[in-house]
Order: sequence, then structure tokens, then C-alpha cells
Amino acid sequence: PPTVTDRAAHLRGGSAPPAANHLLCDGTQTLEVWDRDREERRIAATAAAVAAEDEADDVEPGVLRLLIRAATLAVAFSPAAATFWLAVLVPPFRRRVWYPLLARCLGHSGACFVKW
Repeated sequence: PPTVTDRAAHLRGGSAPPAANHLLCDGTQTLEVWDRDREERRIAATAAAVAAEDEADDVEPGVLRLLIRAATLAVAFSPAAATFWLAVLVPPFRRRVWYPLLARCLGHSGACFVKW
């Protein structure tokens, strides 16, 4: 019977496809049945994840959650905000210290700011 390595070799084009009546190593099902079941499980898991994400998107954040996010962002950007005027007045400070500091603040603030 074909093994998992036989199946991998077939997928790479290294051998002829196994016959449909062959069983897996454990003798339970054919490779075609195994592949079909695996694909069905993958599609079901993907559909469940998409449904859960859509459901989570429909829920609006509460006031407490918004306040916590605002406080988190205020803490994340406080170093850049505190040194803003120094960066405006001293160009070497701005290039050497403030821009890397701002990049670090953006990175710590979450995925939306990383893309910005």
C-alpha cells in the first residue's frame, strides 16, 4: 500500500498516481477518500472561521473597551508627543532619535498603525 511519502512523491510528479483501491498505511481508507475528507474539513474550518469573524465584526465595542484602547494609544504615543517640540526645533534630534521613536510608537500601537 502507498505511504504518505508515496503520496508526497506523486504530488511532486515523481511517480504514477496510486491506484484508487489502495489503502493508507493503517488500512482504513483510500487516498482519494482521505484527500476528499481532508479538503472537506479544510473548507468547513475556513467557513467556520469566516463566520466567527463576521459575527465578531457585527458587535460594536462598548464604551469601556473604547476608553481602554484610547488609554493604550495615549501611553504608546506619549514618548513621541512629549518630544515633539524638541524634534521640531532640533533637526539632528529629529533624524536620529525622534523618527525611530515614532516608528517604535507606531509599531507598539497595533496593526492599523503599522500599515500607516
